[in-house]
Amino acid sequence: MGRPFCGQEEILEEFQKRKDQNTLPHCLLITGPQGVGKAQLAKDLAKIYLEKTKDDQTEDLLKKGNHPDFYRVSSQGESIKKQEVVDLIEEAQQTSYYGGSQIFLIEGADQLTPQGQNALLKTLEEPQNQVAIFLTVVHEGQVLETLVSRARKIPLHPVKEKDLTQWLLDQGYGSNPYLKEAVALSGGCPAKALDYLKDGDWLHLRNELFQKLQNFRRKSLDYPFVLKDFFLDHKDQIKDLLFLMNQYYRDVLVYQKIGDSQVLYHKDKVPMMEGENLKNSSLYTIIKDIQESGDFLEKNGNTRLVIEGLLIKIQEEYL
Repeated sequence: MGRPFCGQEEILEEFQKRKDQNTLPHCLLITGPQGVGKAQLAKDLAKIYLEKTKDDQTEDLLKKGNHPDFYRVSSQGESIKKQEVVDLIEEAQQTSYYGGSQIFLIEGADQLTPQGQNALLKTLEEPQNQVAIFLTVVHEGQVLETLVSRARKIPLHPVKEKDLTQWLLDQGYGSNPYLKEAVALSGGCPAKALDYLKDGDWLHLRNELFQKLQNFRRKSLDYPFVLKDFFLDHKDQIKDLLFLMNQYYRDVLVYQKIGDSQVLYHKDKVPMMEGENLKNSSLYTIIKDIQESGDFLEKNGNTRLVIEGLLIKIQEEYL
């Protein structure tokens, strides 16, 4: 499975000891923000539960995603329906393929419907010895309290930038030109940082966008029409571009108000933010205009007109 995610080493050591003592919990609730590494921890813990000897095929099978005693359901941003839980429960009644543990991972369990949670609760009330259920959630408050009370909770938190940087260096990313930016954008979440590093095109697009935003300061009435072409050239990524713009102007507003770079999305762009002379009222207006433009595009508004109108409005705030 490779090296554990940054900040998860002690958890894995504890569960290895629990396995040696035959005291592994039947249900785990892994909580934390998106990208902090919940799914990776679940898979690393599954290896501990499933592995019979250090030389068996558990790690290789889990990597390939075809271990016969490891079952996974993911919300993929949508609700997990009761029937999906019922199907899992039926699998849990079967004998394990290798005669040991069976792991049932539900990613995004906070997206389980109430009926699905209740069905799962019945299974947890009468746990079978060989069955372990792992739940990962972002919003713990959306999970039934009775379900939470039957699980061993493992909260994951963002890690410090210096620790995440060192961990990525140890993973061999020292030569990646986007290392510093990936760490800054990740908010201390290892999985996010890895995604950014593996998608250098996205970080390049971000840098290009921010460079172009600086040109609003030239107060050229023609500039919105020039910048519009950049957006149309990246039509498939317009939502991402608007998202980045929203974050940037939100960062400028927050930084002007409290001067704390640690709460910013784009910490590495502080020097750029310090060059902004926009009033708070203008920043609020720009943020609102960006959000409304995104809404118009969601409703299939004319892309060229929506973007052109937005950029003209932003330029007006600089004049």
